[in-house]
Amino acid sequence: MGDLPMTLDEFRKEFKRLFDQKADEFFKRIFEGMKPPENKDAEQSLMTTNQVTAYFDISRTTLNNWINKDKIMSIKKGNQRFFDRAYIERYKKINFSFDERLPTYYSKHV
Repeated sequence: MGDLPMTLDEFRKEFKRLFDQKADEFFKRIFEGMKPPENKDAEQSLMTTNQVTAYFDISRTTLNNWINKDKIMSIKKGNQRFFDRAYIERYKKINFSFDERLPTYYSKHV
């Protein structure tokens, strides 16, 4: 058997380097020019903490308790917390409507 130009470890390192380079080139070519569609309505569909507390007519402490107990979903960006407007509207409709709360009231008091 003749002398090999490199050791097995050198071959593995070179193969990995070439594979990573070609994979990067491939994905750049595939995804070049592709960017997520801009959704200007997305920012308008977010509510701030102050908007949510006003919408539910609750205190900030109550809202923070709901968040900490995972009773309501939110998105945190930096130091600010945002809520999806459609989710908040559905949440209020389900959890604050008289018809939805009625069975709970009767089951506890009848």
